[in-house]
Amino acid sequence: MLGAPNDAFGALLPIARKRAEAAAARYHLDPNLKIVATGGFGAHFNTTATPHRDYVNDALVRLGVPPAALEQEGFFSGNTVEDIVQIAEFAKRRELSRIAVITSAFHVARCQLIVACVLPAVEVDVVGAENPLGLDPALVEHERVAIARLRSQGGVTVGDYLYPLPVHHFAP
Repeated sequence: MLGAPNDAFGALLPIARKRAEAAAARYHLDPNLKIVATGGFGAHFNTTATPHRDYVNDALVRLGVPPAALEQEGFFSGNTVEDIVQIAEFAKRRELSRIAVITSAFHVARCQLIVACVLPAVEVDVVGAENPLGLDPALVEHERVAIARLRSQGGVTVGDYLYPLPVHHFAP
């Protein structure tokens, strides 16, 4: 489950709450799942002294997910690319061939693009949680611009490394 904003006291804001609700609902359909929440610190989503992931895990427990179902490994990422790179490393260590990534509906297309670059050998189901009411149109525009940037640079850049776009993702 990808991170999203919390307030200065650690309360999940609407985008993060919707993602936690979607993760909990998926868990309740299949209690054999393990949930990995991402998110550390960042001016745009968490300025507290506690990693965002910890607030998400607390919310998931309140939503009926047992602590044993919550992966406690790091994942103190600061953005979507870091989320997916860390998920890729986790999937490789655990030899996972299939995972689900829960994000928001407005964020699905960019996540799918990043996943296609970074996790080409893993079957990934990108799940879009319901967008909160009153979603800021600037977030949708941010996604459009970010997707255009990924396409124009030919993939996802991490440091000096380019995870290239698969051929079928290039715009005609």
